[in-house]
Amino acid sequence: MSQQSAVSSQQSAVSSQQRRSVYLDTVKGVAIFLVVFGHCIRYGGNFGLTYLIIYSFHMPLFALVSGYLFFPSVSGKNPASVFIKQLRRLIMPVVSWTLIYWVILSVTTDLRGIMQYAVYALWFLWAIFLCSLAVLAARKFFNDSVMFYAFVLFALLFAPRLATAVFLYPYFVAGYLWHRENFDVKTKSLWEKHKITITICLFLVWLFLFQFYTRDSTVYDTKIYLLGGKMTAAEQFRLDIYRWAIGWAGSLASMALIKFMRPMKFLCVMGANTLGIYVISSIIDSFRITLSGLFTNFIQAVIITAICCTLSIAISRSKILNRFLLGGR
Repeated sequence: MSQQSAVSSQQSAVSSQQRRSVYLDTVKGVAIFLVVFGHCIRYGGNFGLTYLIIYSFHMPLFALVSGYLFFPSVSGKNPASVFIKQLRRLIMPVVSWTLIYWVILSVTTDLRGIMQYAVYALWFLWAIFLCSLAVLAARKFFNDSVMFYAFVLFALLFAPRLATAVFLYPYFVAGYLWHRENFDVKTKSLWEKHKITITICLFLVWLFLFQFYTRDSTVYDTKIYLLGGKMTAAEQFRLDIYRWAIGWAGSLASMALIKFMRPMKFLCVMGANTLGIYVISSIIDSFRITLSGLFTNFIQAVIITAICCTLSIAISRSKILNRFLLGGR
């Protein structure tokens, strides 16, 4: 009986792991579509309600999941080997796709434009790379101290050229710490008993905060550093706290809502190919096809996502291309 119990327990653990993997891929699939859809809306100049909804939480959601998935990558591993792995997984694709961008647009784009593409169009990869470095430093030198993470956040508020990384940093670290402390298991009973109430409360918090959200609330339009901007330090700090708060509310509410969804294969496939979709769509974005109308932007996003996902899958089947263009995923 004890052997049968052990086998049953092991099967249950595997099943739970599979469900978690499907769920996380679904979250990533939703997030990457919102990224593509948001870009279509932005380049179409449709800065209306849908644009504000998406931009209030979509990148925080991505960073939260990225931090959560970073924990197993670093747990029990040598920091130096993890650092090299992160270079390969995040920075190598930046270099490779920047070269492709240069080849495609070399006639009309100068070196400055190419560097802007590498830094700004692919900013999310740089931001996640810097966040992962902070976690590696905390693990190696500060025993994963929460105080160290807080100190780094405070210091980053005075770094004008790291605005997007600063914005995503709290979400990445929180996702990492959530996994480290195994809060999934610790909160499982609470979620199962009150999941509808929790989801409604999270949504209502986001809805309350959203009524104050404007285009100026996005980190792209107003930076996140405390000194040297158009606002006073106090005004900037209040804005930063507000957009972190709405990012939290929107991310957690969307993650709660996705838990009620049935697994959809196409979302899981998209979630497994987020990097490919992100970098390939960034090339497409360079052509800045301006289309007006929300429905038109939605169809445009569906087509772009489908094309990018298909190309990403094709690239992943080649060992060499996968290594250089997708970081060996």
